[in-house]
Amino acid sequence: MIVVNSELFENQYKAILQELAKEDFEETKRFKIHLDTVLLNMASKYNKYEASIYFEDKDIRDIEHRGFTITVYYDENIDVYVILGIINNN
Repeated sequence: MIVVNSELFENQYKAILQELAKEDFEETKRFKIHLDTVLLNMASKYNKYEASIYFEDKDIRDIEHRGFTITVYYDENIDVYVILGIINNN
């Protein structure tokens, strides 16, 4: 299994963390650690996540986390997960 972050996700994630850090740096660190843990464990729970509401593809799933939606694509032919983006639902 390989997990790849898209450039869009990297940019969105960095912007979200910077914005959250302005409010509460310690809470931002906890948010990041918890989200990183969720993403590391996503392969074992991938089928539990709902199909994405943003795409019409059964291989793209949405992971809900603390008011954010992380969209992930799984290519089972090569066993690769691509984290496409993160959306703030707040």
